[in-house]
Amino acid sequence: MTGSIARQIAVFACAAPDMSAEVQHAADRAILDTLGAIIAGGAHPATQALVVSLPHHAGQATLATGGACDTETAALVNGMAAHVWDIDDTSYTGIMHGSAVVLPAVLALAQETGADEAMIRHAFIVGSEVTYVLADRRACHK
Repeated sequence: MTGSIARQIAVFACAAPDMSAEVQHAADRAILDTLGAIIAGGAHPATQALVVSLPHHAGQATLATGGACDTETAALVNGMAAHVWDIDDTSYTGIMHGSAVVLPAVLALAQETGADEAMIRHAFIVGSEVTYVLADRRACHK
Protein backbone atom coordinates (compact mmCIF):
# COMPACT_ATOMS: atom_id res chain seq x y z
CA MET A 1 0.00 0.00 0.00
CA THR A 2 1.15 3.50 -0.71
CA GLY A 3 0.44 6.76 1.05
CA SER A 4 -0.14 7.58 4.66
CA ILE A 5 -2.34 5.51 6.92
CA ALA A 6 -4.65 8.52 7.30
CA ARG A 7 -5.04 8.76 3.50
CA GLN A 8 -5.77 5.02 3.24
CA ILE A 9 -8.40 5.31 5.96
CA ALA A 10 -9.99 8.31 4.22
CA VAL A 11 -10.10 6.47 0.88
CA PHE A 12 -11.69 3.43 2.54
CA ALA A 13 -14.24 5.55 4.42
CA CYS A 14 -15.26 7.52 1.34
CA ALA A 15 -15.59 4.41 -0.81
CA ALA A 16 -17.46 2.28 1.73
CA PRO A 17 -20.40 0.60 0.01
CA ASP A 18 -23.93 0.27 1.29
CA MET A 19 -24.03 -2.29 4.06
CA SER A 20 -25.97 -5.54 4.00
CA ALA A 21 -29.02 -5.96 6.21
CA GLU A 22 -27.02 -8.36 8.39
CA VAL A 23 -24.26 -5.79 8.97
CA GLN A 24 -26.83 -3.06 9.67
CA HIS A 25 -28.58 -5.31 12.21
CA ALA A 26 -25.27 -6.06 13.96
CA ALA A 27 -24.50 -2.34 14.03
CA ASP A 28 -27.91 -1.55 15.50
CA ARG A 29 -27.30 -4.07 18.29
CA ALA A 30 -23.85 -2.64 19.02
CA ILE A 31 -25.24 0.90 19.02
CA LEU A 32 -28.03 -0.05 21.42
CA ASP A 33 -25.57 -1.91 23.67
CA THR A 34 -23.21 1.07 23.72
CA LEU A 35 -26.01 3.56 24.38
CA GLY A 36 -26.87 1.50 27.47
CA ALA A 37 -23.23 1.59 28.58
CA ILE A 38 -23.13 5.38 28.01
CA ILE A 39 -26.28 5.94 30.06
CA ALA A 40 -25.00 3.75 32.90
CA GLY A 41 -21.57 5.37 32.75
CA GLY A 42 -23.02 8.86 32.97
CA ALA A 43 -23.78 8.18 36.64
CA HIS A 44 -20.29 6.88 37.47
CA PRO A 45 -18.30 9.13 39.85
CA ALA A 46 -15.30 9.19 37.51
CA THR A 47 -17.41 10.46 34.62
CA GLN A 48 -18.99 13.06 36.88
CA ALA A 49 -15.51 14.16 38.03
CA LEU A 50 -14.34 14.48 34.42
CA VAL A 51 -17.24 16.78 33.57
CA VAL A 52 -16.53 18.99 36.59
CA SER A 53 -12.83 19.21 35.69
CA LEU A 54 -13.38 20.32 32.09
CA PRO A 55 -13.89 23.87 30.90
CA HIS A 56 -17.49 24.49 29.88
CA HIS A 57 -17.96 25.22 26.19
CA ALA A 58 -21.38 25.96 24.79
CA GLY A 59 -22.75 23.56 22.24
CA GLN A 60 -25.60 21.26 21.37
CA ALA A 61 -23.98 17.85 21.90
CA THR A 62 -25.67 15.83 24.65
CA LEU A 63 -23.68 14.66 27.67
CA ALA A 64 -24.35 11.32 29.38
CA THR A 65 -24.22 13.22 32.66
CA GLY A 66 -26.92 15.62 31.55
CA GLY A 67 -26.81 18.92 29.74
CA ALA A 68 -25.03 19.81 26.55
CA CYS A 69 -21.65 21.11 25.43
CA ASP A 70 -19.35 21.31 22.43
CA THR A 71 -18.82 18.33 20.14
CA GLU A 72 -15.29 17.44 21.23
CA THR A 73 -16.09 17.50 24.94
CA ALA A 74 -19.22 15.41 24.44
CA ALA A 75 -17.25 12.79 22.52
CA LEU A 76 -14.67 12.63 25.32
CA VAL A 77 -17.13 12.49 28.21
CA ASN A 78 -19.49 10.05 26.52
CA GLY A 79 -16.53 7.89 25.48
CA MET A 80 -15.50 7.64 29.10
CA ALA A 81 -19.08 6.94 30.13
CA ALA A 82 -19.27 4.15 27.55
CA HIS A 83 -16.23 2.41 28.95
CA VAL A 84 -16.07 3.30 32.65
CA TRP A 85 -18.08 0.29 33.88
CA ASP A 86 -16.31 -2.00 31.36
CA ILE A 87 -19.63 -3.37 30.14
CA ASP A 88 -19.15 -2.29 26.53
CA ASP A 89 -18.71 -4.71 23.65
CA THR A 90 -15.53 -6.25 22.28
CA SER A 91 -14.40 -7.00 18.75
CA TYR A 92 -12.87 -9.82 16.79
CA THR A 93 -9.47 -8.34 17.62
CA GLY A 94 -10.11 -9.35 21.22
CA ILE A 95 -8.08 -6.45 22.56
CA MET A 96 -10.27 -3.40 22.32
CA HIS A 97 -13.74 -1.97 22.80
CA GLY A 98 -14.37 -0.18 19.52
CA SER A 99 -17.93 0.94 20.06
CA ALA A 100 -16.98 2.92 23.18
CA VAL A 101 -14.58 4.92 21.03
CA VAL A 102 -16.54 5.23 17.81
CA LEU A 103 -20.15 5.78 18.87
CA PRO A 104 -19.61 8.79 21.16
CA ALA A 105 -17.68 10.57 18.40
CA VAL A 106 -20.28 9.67 15.77
CA LEU A 107 -23.19 10.81 17.95
CA ALA A 108 -21.53 14.11 18.86
CA LEU A 109 -20.79 14.86 15.21
CA ALA A 110 -24.28 13.74 14.21
CA GLN A 111 -25.80 16.30 16.53
CA GLU A 112 -23.52 19.00 15.15
CA THR A 113 -24.25 18.16 11.51
CA GLY A 114 -27.87 17.00 11.74
CA ALA A 115 -27.08 13.51 10.45
CA ASP A 116 -29.98 11.11 10.12
CA GLU A 117 -30.22 7.54 11.42
CA ALA A 118 -28.85 5.97 8.24
CA MET A 119 -25.85 8.29 8.23
CA ILE A 120 -25.17 7.57 11.90
CA ARG A 121 -25.29 3.82 11.31
CA HIS A 122 -23.04 4.06 8.25
CA ALA A 123 -20.48 6.24 10.05
CA PHE A 124 -20.55 3.86 13.01
CA ILE A 125 -19.94 0.83 10.79
CA VAL A 126 -17.10 2.46 8.85
CA GLY A 127 -15.53 3.87 12.02
CA SER A 128 -15.77 0.49 13.70
CA GLU A 129 -14.12 -1.31 10.80
CA VAL A 130 -11.26 1.18 10.73
CA THR A 131 -10.81 0.87 14.49
CA TYR A 132 -10.83 -2.92 14.37
CA VAL A 133 -8.29 -3.08 11.56
CA LEU A 134 -5.98 -0.68 13.37
CA ALA A 135 -6.30 -2.74 16.56
CA ASP A 136 -5.71 -6.09 14.86
CA ARG A 137 -1.98 -6.73 14.90
CA ARG A 138 -2.42 -9.51 12.38
CA ALA A 139 -3.60 -6.98 9.77
CA CYS A 140 -0.33 -5.07 10.14
CA HIS A 141 1.63 -8.05 8.84
CA LYS A 142 -0.32 -8.62 5.62
